[in-house]
Amino acid sequence: MSVATATMAGATTESRLPSVDHWRSRPRNTAAPTFPESNNMRKTAVLGAIALMGLSPLTIASDFDKGKQVFTQEAQPSCTICHTLADAGSAGAIGPDLDELKPTMEQVVNAVTSGVGVMPAFNESLSEEQINAVAHYVATVTGGNK
Repeated sequence: MSVATATMAGATTESRLPSVDHWRSRPRNTAAPTFPESNNMRKTAVLGAIALMGLSPLTIASDFDKGKQVFTQEAQPSCTICHTLADAGSAGAIGPDLDELKPTMEQVVNAVTSGVGVMPAFNESLSEEQINAVAHYVATVTGGNK
């Protein structure tokens, strides 16, 4: 590309500007530079993300199943004695009907941990993991997690 430039003396000179297309002169089949350490980091990140995505549904499923087990068998006295919960096949009439109440996970954790009314506290007989699992189960099957 040529450009005409005026000088102070009034003469015109012509200068040649570098072509904008000069980068296109590089061979087209030249591969981009590789950095082995960044490839390893990329592979590690991708594999880590896949592992986390794969574990999430398994963890949720195991919490759900564990929560149902706590609700129907592990808690003493059993939750089924007092509470109605269709998924567990229980028809207790002492405590509230959980299908109607639709408690959130936080509400279940608080009730199970500290007790409510005639309901005893289970914080000494159930682990934190068991309490969280039963809360997840109840809130999920009743729709309280929405």
